[in-house]
Amino acid sequence: TKDASVLPVIFITSNDTLQEREKGFHAGAGDFITKPFLPGELLSSINRILKPENRFKGLNALVVDDSSTTRHIVKQSLHKQGMTVFEAENGQEALDLLASKLNEIDIIITDFFMPVMDGKELCRQVRTQLNQKEIPILFLSTLSEQSYILELFKAGASDYLIKPFTQEELLARMQVHLNNRLLNKELTGKVLELKRLSQMKDKFLAICSHDLRSPLNSILGFTQLLMTSSLTDEEKNESLDIIQSSGNFLLSLIDDILDLGRLQSATDDLEMEPLSVLRVIETCIQSFNQMFSIKNIDSQIKSEISAEVKVDGNENALIRVFNNLLSNAIKFTPKAGSIEVWVELYGEKQVALSIIDSGIGIPQEKIPYLFDMFSKTSQSGTEGEKGTGLGLSITKQIVEKHQGK
Repeated sequence: TKDASVLPVIFITSNDTLQEREKGFHAGAGDFITKPFLPGELLSSINRILKPENRFKGLNALVVDDSSTTRHIVKQSLHKQGMTVFEAENGQEALDLLASKLNEIDIIITDFFMPVMDGKELCRQVRTQLNQKEIPILFLSTLSEQSYILELFKAGASDYLIKPFTQEELLARMQVHLNNRLLNKELTGKVLELKRLSQMKDKFLAICSHDLRSPLNSILGFTQLLMTSSLTDEEKNESLDIIQSSGNFLLSLIDDILDLGRLQSATDDLEMEPLSVLRVIETCIQSFNQMFSIKNIDSQIKSEISAEVKVDGNENALIRVFNNLLSNAIKFTPKAGSIEVWVELYGEKQVALSIIDSGIGIPQEKIPYLFDMFSKTSQSGTEGEKGTGLGLSITKQIVEKHQGK
C-alpha cells in the first residue's frame, strides 16, 4: 500500500489568499488552482507534480521573504523544476548568505517590505557592495503603484511580480532571466575550456617536439655515421639497433597521439559487441612471447572464468589496454622475473583483470599522477626501455568508455 502522507493533494478553490494557502500547505497541499480555472490548467498542475520538467535542474535560487508561506510556495514550485533553494527572512540575512554563496546563486527572488533590511536596499547592496550586475533579481510584492515599481528598477531590479501570482507566471518570468544566465554561464565555461585546451595544446606540442627530437637526432646521427665511416660489423649492428629502437619509439609515440585524439573526440564512440575477455588476453600474451623470452620472464594466466564468459567490448580497444599493461609489466620487470594475469568475476555483471609483475613497482608518491598525460611517473624500464608517457592515460580512457574503472 502507498504511504498516504506522500500522496499529492491539489486544492481547487475560489478563496485563494495567502492566508488560505498557508492553511492548505500546513495541511499538506501540493498545489492550488483558483476557480474559475482555464481548460487544461488542472491537467497541467497534475503533470507538474507527477512529471516534473526539471527545466532549471542544477540551478540555485535565493528566496527572501518574511512570510514563511510565500517562501514555501515559491520553494515548492522551484523544487519541482529541479532547483536548489536557499531561504532568508530579510535582506540582511540574505546579504550575509550571499557573502558565502555568491558564486552559487543564479537568481534572487525577494519581497519588497521586510524587517531589518527591505528588498530595495538588498537589491542596491547586491548591485553596489557585492558588485553583482548580472545576477537576476525578481521582486514579489502586493504593491502595484508605478512609483514603487520605478524605485525598484532604479535600485537594480530585473523584474517585478504582483502578489498573488500564479505558478506559471513566476516560472515564465524566471525562464526569461535564467535563459540569459545559462547562456552566460555556458559561454564563460566554453571560454575557460578553450583556454585550458590551448594550454594543454601548448604543453602537448612542447613535450612532443622534445620527445620527437631526441630519437630523430639518433636516427639521423647514426645514419650519417653508417654512410660516412668505416665501421666494424659489430659497430654497424649496434648503430642499426639504435636506429630501429628510435624508429619504434617514434612509431609508438605517433600511435599514442592518434589514439589519444580519437578517444578525446566526442563523436568517436566505440562499437561494442559480446566478446570473450579471456580469449582477448590470451591473444595479447601470445603476441608478447618473444619479449618474454628476451628477458626470460615467466608468464601465467590464472582465470576463474571460462572462455565462454562474454563482456560487451571493442576488441581492438581492449587489445590496446591489455598490450599497454603487459608491455609496462615487461618493461619494469627484471630478467628472470614473473608476470601473472588474473581474470576474475567482479560482482554479477563485471570481470576484473589484474596484471601482476615481480618488477620494481611504483613509488607511493607517484601513484596520484599515474594516469596524467606525459606524467612525471614515466621512466625508463629495467633494460633502458623508453615510454611515451601516454600509455596509461589512453588505457584509463578506454576502460572508462567500457563503463569500467
